[in-house]
Amino acid sequence: CSCSVLLAAIVGLAAALCSPGSAVASASLSQTAPSSLNALPSSPDFSGITSLPLTGSPGPVLALGDARSLIDAPDGTGSVLAQAAFGKGVVFAFAHGGYLSGDSVRKHDDLRECLRRVISWAHQRDTTAPIVRSGAGTAVMDALQADPAWPTVTKPWREALDSNAILIVDSHEFTTPADAAALQAFVQRGGTLITSGLAWGWLQLNPGRTIFEHPGNRVLVEMGLAFADGTIDGDRDNRYPVQVREHATGRDDIDAIARITRGEKEVSSQRLTGVLERTRLALRTLTPDQSRRMLGLHQLMAESADAIKASFARMKEHGVRPSRDPLAMLACE
Repeated sequence: CSCSVLLAAIVGLAAALCSPGSAVASASLSQTAPSSLNALPSSPDFSGITSLPLTGSPGPVLALGDARSLIDAPDGTGSVLAQAAFGKGVVFAFAHGGYLSGDSVRKHDDLRECLRRVISWAHQRDTTAPIVRSGAGTAVMDALQADPAWPTVTKPWREALDSNAILIVDSHEFTTPADAAALQAFVQRGGTLITSGLAWGWLQLNPGRTIFEHPGNRVLVEMGLAFADGTIDGDRDNRYPVQVREHATGRDDIDAIARITRGEKEVSSQRLTGVLERTRLALRTLTPDQSRRMLGLHQLMAESADAIKASFARMKEHGVRPSRDPLAMLACE
């Protein structure tokens, strides 16, 4: 398809962001450049870990902006594990609460080693930060038979947010109105948050509510991560191979779209499929304000307005009737 049709397909979803009643309030903290307390590689090293198991039916984690996918679904349409830097701290998000379940960690050697490396990386980053034994944190630490050199503290996780710590907690526990701001401030000061979430399951259990209201998204989106609706398939063995994606950040996806629409670059059909699906999911997952701030499509749409109009006109000629003006988003303030 032509470059303008490619962008038009995405912008057709973006236009829905102007629909009445679609706006939802978002958190106010802004993302800043990562700043580690100790010099470390940007992400944990997973070499030697070949794959992770499916625990239940995981849903896609989205990496936005400079956030990075660490372990992808085989088709590249979402992450099983993603990481974001926020202020002086860092967040890791798994695609299902089962990855932080003591039973799963005990059962699966590769998951156990993956978590061990994530926690070890966080510990090396700040050797004084204790691991909080509360809820999932207690279950994971018991299952890992953790390194005795790792300092720990036993207390409710909300009582550990006033100091640097390594917090392991499922995002569905982020239930109070104050949790979003408190957790964002905790990470911004230098804390490590290791969490998990499942959008499709939460939506089924909370009819009438929207994905913007998912407790994990209320906390994580402003830090660069989001839980999207739907599921992500494993390979033929029902596993997620651990492989490094060359273009692993949300910014890489938007850059690919920009370069293609400007005729500057060609990408493989496999990568293009992943880019389009991740962007589609992001537009369905983020609030209008978050999409404009975090996806960077607004300027690209303005630059390509004439081509988009022409593409949609041709689509109508062939019987395809978009439900919204594809450039309506440009009128949003």
